[in-house]
Amino acid sequence: MDHLEMDCETALHLLKTGVVLDRHHYGMTYLKTNEQLDGYFSKFSLSGKDVLTVEASGDQLLQAVLEGAKSVITFDRNRFTYYTSALKQAAVLALDYEEFRFYLGEDMTRGSGFSRDLYQKVREELNDDTRLFWDCLYNDGNFQDPKQNQKLFFQGVNVLLKHPDSFWNSSHFAKLKERLPQVDYHFYESDLLMLPAILPSNQKYDAMFFSNIFDWLFPLPVWRYHKFIDQKMSPYLKENGKCAVYYSLLADERKMKSKFPNSYPVQDEMLQCNGKVYVYTKKQSRDGV
Repeated sequence: MDHLEMDCETALHLLKTGVVLDRHHYGMTYLKTNEQLDGYFSKFSLSGKDVLTVEASGDQLLQAVLEGAKSVITFDRNRFTYYTSALKQAAVLALDYEEFRFYLGEDMTRGSGFSRDLYQKVREELNDDTRLFWDCLYNDGNFQDPKQNQKLFFQGVNVLLKHPDSFWNSSHFAKLKERLPQVDYHFYESDLLMLPAILPSNQKYDAMFFSNIFDWLFPLPVWRYHKFIDQKMSPYLKENGKCAVYYSLLADERKMKSKFPNSYPVQDEMLQCNGKVYVYTKKQSRDGV
């Protein structure tokens, strides 16, 4: 059985039963980020830069594109994130802003999202594999039914919807639509710890974004995580490149700050609290090479 056939079979089983067949390669995924991406992506000066980011909801990719990234390489161990991101990218390209909001369920006055009629426009922007995957879910999994599609996605509030500097702002949508086809994009199926063995050794990035992956690496201690970043991931950073190693609202600041002293503040409107994005910066070598 090839990847696509397994992906479709596993997704249909999830839609039917709510159970994931293979938790190592699949799982429920985020349709919306719970991070205030616009609040810290701008700190990385991404215009014309090469970016490595977790795939997750696909919002990290789209925000990086809006910020002017030249290439965005993504990774995730959950294969459903690749299809979700592809669907969202296709929706940007195929739809106008109001249709985009409606299709992804953000216009609550008009429906609950994933309209089959709008999907007919979206599918034209999908590549062969992703089109077959979503065709399968619509035709055999009744994906347009909210009772069905909610089994694939974690539910949550779109924290970017009202942010003026996010890709969700209507004033930026045309810019995102224009830039998206120009960006070099590639997805790697991998968790973070296996990523150094998969990335091409000659590939270098200006910025990396690892969301809250550290939480899922528990009980990995902070010092071991720092060692991994410093020894395994920094070779893929350009000189003075930055890595957002951890997005956290509830971190043990003392332990994290001891290894990652630099950070950017972020706000969380839902929890009404302040968090931090901890940042690792690759230092310039002494000889300047």
